[in-house]
Amino acid sequence: MKKIKQTIKYTKSSKSSKSSKSSKSSKSSKSMYTKKEAINDTPFILEKLELFLLFTLLLNYYLLLVSLNISRTETRNKIKEMVIELRHNNKLISSNTTDKELNNIISTIDNYFYNVVINLKKNIKKSITKKTRTSHTGGFYFRSLEDKGEQPITGADLSRLLDEVQQFFYNAKQTEEGKFLRGTDTILSMLRGDVNQFKGVLQYQIFPKYYSTRPLSINWNNIYDEIINQRKWEDIPDYLLAYQSYLRSRDEYLVEKGLKPPSVLQKDLYTGFYNKMANSLNDNIYAFQTYRRQFQGQYFPITTPI
Repeated sequence: MKKIKQTIKYTKSSKSSKSSKSSKSSKSSKSMYTKKEAINDTPFILEKLELFLLFTLLLNYYLLLVSLNISRTETRNKIKEMVIELRHNNKLISSNTTDKELNNIISTIDNYFYNVVINLKKNIKKSITKKTRTSHTGGFYFRSLEDKGEQPITGADLSRLLDEVQQFFYNAKQTEEGKFLRGTDTILSMLRGDVNQFKGVLQYQIFPKYYSTRPLSINWNNIYDEIINQRKWEDIPDYLLAYQSYLRSRDEYLVEKGLKPPSVLQKDLYTGFYNKMANSLNDNIYAFQTYRRQFQGQYFPITTPI
């Protein structure tokens, strides 16, 4: 981070330069800032804040590209586009910065972020390996349950099975052939009370389809295409009811364990306006879909009686 700050040359006005110099000289002569000196330091503080926000934006963008399995070369090119635009706008990076200096900035950012990702992956893998080693001793998935025969299956048995399965999923889903396991692993984590993976899917895969980071704006074309053209608006009540069902099951569990009062099950989400709205939308859209199928001549096939 320190190296990046030293490498990036951000533009300062002559006024802010003078004010920062005067504030530095006053620091050496006085132990406390006066009100006037604090005001003079404001442009410098704002520039530091902008630099921090830029660093955070670039890092989040880099992590997003990595999570989408974008190659390092392509990721570097996308970061380069953002940095070039900053130079073009004379914002944080001076418009007088040469191409050689710009390439040094990009190389520094790319190498730093790449090392961040490597360290993150190592720490995550280490923590998961440590957790799985202490949580089970190897039940060979369903085999240990089958070997029990007529013996009862305990919660510890299920916990060991799920830990083993998710450890396998964690490694397998990183491969190209195992990408289909990502959704399954996310659902398993949610059903075990961990929503962090689900939040990551929303943050890095779902939400970015509907906004742009350069410049920061809402992507109305994608919203219209997915919601209107692909009829995702018809799925809205299913999203609402799935959200309600998950939270209600969680709250019922917490009430049973005495971690929440029973009154939590009477809140609006379960019995009030939200509940009525979601179910009403579900009934109306289902009726509309049935009418549309009939209008288009699509009918359910005749079932065989049993």
